[in-house]
Amino acid sequence: MAKEWDLTQWFSLGAGFRLSYYSAFGLGYNPEITLNFSLGKWALRASICQSHNTPSIHSRFYNSTYEKGNPDLKMERVNNLVFGLTFNPLKELSLSASGFYSHIDDAVTQTRYGEITTYENLATISRKGAEISLDIKPLSIFNVNLSYLYLMVKDEETQLYVIQKPKHTFKYILNLKWKSFGLMHRGEWSSFYFSDSANTIKIPARYIGDIRLTYHLKGCLAYIGITNFLNKHYEMFRSLPGQERIFRFGLQWNF
Repeated sequence: MAKEWDLTQWFSLGAGFRLSYYSAFGLGYNPEITLNFSLGKWALRASICQSHNTPSIHSRFYNSTYEKGNPDLKMERVNNLVFGLTFNPLKELSLSASGFYSHIDDAVTQTRYGEITTYENLATISRKGAEISLDIKPLSIFNVNLSYLYLMVKDEETQLYVIQKPKHTFKYILNLKWKSFGLMHRGEWSSFYFSDSANTIKIPARYIGDIRLTYHLKGCLAYIGITNFLNKHYEMFRSLPGQERIFRFGLQWNF
């Protein structure tokens, strides 16, 4: 259940509470409080909430693709604090920024030591960072979205980084539509991250770019897509190569 009150013309308060029950884990109490400030072209939002998450992994009770199972996983409890800001000076320009901090108890986390890969509950994980996003629409047929994410995820007991969490990620999406044609180009650059829980194996920084060209005609959609169009070679995990350039062709007919 949730409720929001407009206290003034520019300020509102929201509160909510969710009660969840999982047969294998018991009850989860999840309160939330939000504050909203609207000042013309500016808007500010702050929220604090708690959530309980269950392990959602294939081999929680069984040995299958992992060398050991872990039947003792508990439900993780997450306390979140988020501040968000949006600014819309023009209809062609929109800016949003947010800062966040999460304190996670009994975090359900994949761990890798040597040749053993499994899931464990880590006592406490801190997740903090900031994200900035910019939408630009200079023309009716063209728009750009740019975003940058700074993320720090650490095991508070060991002060080691959680695996597969790059600290810096930059993304962009370019969309162009002209008559029946459409062109989308998406790119993502991420900094290096650790591939093992001891923080000894680094996966280097990488850039992946995709392109998709579409054509609409009387309920018909034809498209050509290219994933990793530069055909960059990089390692996914322990010297195993990631996907190379992939071409996709398709035809969709709505009738």
